[in-house]
Amino acid sequence: MKLNPRFFESAKSRRPGRFVSAAKIRMYYETYGKGSPLLLFHGGLSCIDGLRYQIPFFAKHFKVILPERPGHGHTADIRGLYRYEELARQTAAFMDALRIKKARMMGYSDGANLIFWLAAKRPDLVERFISVGGNYHFSGSEPSFQKELKKQKCTEVDPRYKAYSPDGEDHYAEVFEKCRTLWLHEPRWKVSLIKGIKAPGLIIAGDRDMIRHEHTLALYRALRKGRLALIPGASHSLLKEKPALVNAVMMDFLTEKNF
Repeated sequence: MKLNPRFFESAKSRRPGRFVSAAKIRMYYETYGKGSPLLLFHGGLSCIDGLRYQIPFFAKHFKVILPERPGHGHTADIRGLYRYEELARQTAAFMDALRIKKARMMGYSDGANLIFWLAAKRPDLVERFISVGGNYHFSGSEPSFQKELKKQKCTEVDPRYKAYSPDGEDHYAEVFEKCRTLWLHEPRWKVSLIKGIKAPGLIIAGDRDMIRHEHTLALYRALRKGRLALIPGASHSLLKEKPALVNAVMMDFLTEKNF
């Protein structure tokens, strides 16, 4: 399939996705391109479409695999609150189900946070990783973001959720609240967990990100084999604000040999 970002503009587009059973979850995923595996993990309250500027770029060089987590995109929700550790375990089960022994991976926001646990606890699965807008502790976000999040309410249903979710649009308010709770209380990783990661990691953030620069720098410094990139003129939405620049930086890291 010839792909460009406009493919994702219509919710009626014919999707090339499949379902696989992983951790007792019927998880939806899409695959593009050929070559060694590159897993891309979307952000919270988003779906595969949130990575539309990355998919066609990386599909020219890798076999790009994109799972959608419970309550997001085409994957049905599960009971209980979301926890990053459990999201990471689900991701490991997804890789096992597809017989992916080891892979490069990139995660955005929530998708980045789950990688930290995965890289620390399942090093056999992580060849190298990229964190875009990630944080290892909930206190790493700006106080203004935390203050706003505490009083934020769900006032409308995301159109992608309405188009894709098997749970129906009325369930969106519950998913929203579960994500809000997650962001207020997690992640809670200790620096020691980050220091225990052996895989090379690239930490990327926007210079106007809602993740504090001090936290991003501490995350980078804790890595044994780390790289750091601060994208100028970008917020937490840097993947769609500066796609050409961010993609180039990520590609350079993914193919770097000097580690």
